[in-house]
Amino acid sequence: MANKFPTLSPVYLVGVPLVTFCALQELAYIITGYTWTICIYPDLLVTCGSAFLTTTLPTASTVMLSYDTTFNLGEFYVSVLMAQTNAFSDTPTYPTAFLIHECKFEVFFTAIKNYFPHP
Repeated sequence: MANKFPTLSPVYLVGVPLVTFCALQELAYIITGYTWTICIYPDLLVTCGSAFLTTTLPTASTVMLSYDTTFNLGEFYVSVLMAQTNAFSDTPTYPTAFLIHECKFEVFFTAIKNYFPHP
């Protein structure tokens, strides 16, 4: 028996299947407050992180930050801002903010600076 429905080709936006952007948008609505921005033009940029952790950093007397772009997520890169602070009793190192991006370029701090309170 032949299939009555035609097979649809995936729709692409800037070389990425459109369903990927729809899933990203849906996740942003499901995980409230974690995704800060989603920009798809001219390149994909997604900034996200914990509002609690970003507001905790300015309350500490000592903060050490570390930034690295080491993770490949398919066709995208994931940059992570790690923080170690004495605001907690064990001084843990924890991921504070993330940038998912299509090209390797230095926009991370520009993209996330508005989500950290200024003293």
